[in-house]
Amino acid sequence: MRTQWLVNGVLAVAMPLVGCDDANVGSTGRVVLSANGGNEAREGIASSRFADGYGVRYDHAVLSVSSFHLRTMGGERAQIEMPALVVDLIPNPQQLFEADGIAAGRWDEVGFSSRAPDDRVENLNAPVELVDEMVRAGYSFLQTGRLIAPDGTEIPFALGFPVEIDYFTCTSGDGTFGIVVPPNGVADAEITWHLTHLWFDSFAEDSAFRAESVAALWDGKNPVRTEDLARQDLGSLLGRSGMPLRDSLGNPVIYIPPQEPGVDSLRDFVLRARFAHFNGLGGFCTTEIKVAPL
Repeated sequence: MRTQWLVNGVLAVAMPLVGCDDANVGSTGRVVLSANGGNEAREGIASSRFADGYGVRYDHAVLSVSSFHLRTMGGERAQIEMPALVVDLIPNPQQLFEADGIAAGRWDEVGFSSRAPDDRVENLNAPVELVDEMVRAGYSFLQTGRLIAPDGTEIPFALGFPVEIDYFTCTSGDGTFGIVVPPNGVADAEITWHLTHLWFDSFAEDSAFRAESVAALWDGKNPVRTEDLARQDLGSLLGRSGMPLRDSLGNPVIYIPPQEPGVDSLRDFVLRARFAHFNGLGGFCTTEIKVAPL
């Protein structure tokens, strides 16, 4: 037997799970998917968290969520026909969609994808002009705001991510795979989008936050954009003075790139950032990413 339901007006189908507890066979529940930018979406990032004394205030963080899937280890799949969505994570978490009639039990494999939207995308709450820019430039994520320099100077940025990225085999914050849909109950699933990752100086979760390499590209008027980051050579970063970037001890600042070929500039580096956690910052996903060339 198949169960049908509507997701934002789109028909979707879920197949009953095999291997469920016998008491739950034939039972269904609901899945509610949301997106959360965390405390940073509401409060920004304090200068005390940056190794170089900068701070961040966000105006918008517009995310494209292209698909969401649930599967079991046995190969069963919920045929969720979720429409492509864009959502602004600033300042509060947003519900993306909900689906009724999902077979009760554990769905071991949870994943989602983020790709550039087209002009048919469903805009939940984002400024139309930013969504239009994402469509035009091929951005799957666009964040705007201001860097606050140690001297109080506000440096605007508008950084778009021309990337396609798949997140799959997600574990929740408690270390378990997937989600459990309770019989006649609700399973909450959250894409936890960690806005700090843009400012990491490596790809480790305990990286230092740095922003002067971005601030150094400001022309004094226009926001710093993604293409500007290509002017910063990762092996010889410059500070706002135009001199080699150094830390508080006078040592050269070194960003540690991922183990991938072709990461030569600051643009290459930041476009490989993986922002998403699942069901909290303790949840992780396996990722595959494709970066558009400059």
